[in-house]
Amino acid sequence: MAVAEEGSVTRAAQRLGLTQSPVSQGIKRLEQSIGSALFERHPQGVTLSESGKLLLPQARVLLRDAYELQRLADSSNHNSSIRLGLAPSVPVPCATAVAQQLASTAPDFHVREASCEQLVTAVDEGTLDCAVIEEPSPTGSLARGQLHEVPRILAGVSSKRLRGHNLQGYTLYDDTRAISPAAADRLSDAFFSAGLSPRVESFPGRAAFSALVAAGKALALITPEHAQLWPGTFLPGAFNLRLRAVVPAHHLSAPDGRDLRALIDSALRESTRTLEAMVK
Repeated sequence: MAVAEEGSVTRAAQRLGLTQSPVSQGIKRLEQSIGSALFERHPQGVTLSESGKLLLPQARVLLRDAYELQRLADSSNHNSSIRLGLAPSVPVPCATAVAQQLASTAPDFHVREASCEQLVTAVDEGTLDCAVIEEPSPTGSLARGQLHEVPRILAGVSSKRLRGHNLQGYTLYDDTRAISPAAADRLSDAFFSAGLSPRVESFPGRAAFSALVAAGKALALITPEHAQLWPGTFLPGAFNLRLRAVVPAHHLSAPDGRDLRALIDSALRESTRTLEAMVK
């Protein structure tokens, strides 16, 4: 499935943490077993053959069932674990609160950071038990928690300087598009509606951004826990960071039997209130 999703054996191998050779050999053995080619090879990569398109949905179901069977087996052996996914944009206080809440439900806790698309796929396939993603993001058939909003600050420009300025000539250092393209489009609409038009580039890191702010005309979207790091101005609600929990629709309980969505929503609710209090 990784090869089908990536459109490349090389990228699929990187995603799986393998070299290209075992992935190619695995595809070859599978094709020999079913007697049909699953992929069509091109100079740019691979695409699913007609047989591959026919078998992919069933393969997803089988993989999801296999992960669920493994989870149930682990649970019966008292080796319960909770596997949490977090979007990189989740504020530190929110990530901490959710982790503390979930770690209390099982003896073994794991966390993974990835883009929203990757997190949704992982929860759907059963390699993660739950995730906190940035909204809006497509979630397919997953069960969704409540929407939680965090105020944002435009770091690098004071409210006085921002007033009456369209930010032309400024660079916004922001990674939202890599995290959730739909959320990036929402932000673009918010900037446009506010009459602001900064150029957008990837965030270079905290130290480099600090140097760029000192040099002038560098901006970033940050949440209140970082307000003391750089000069900035609080943005209206249209720019709020929006977070939501997702869990499998067929498995809504934590290892200790409590409602998984309710646990995450409780942690996000309290942590976002703390962040909101910082702007008052």
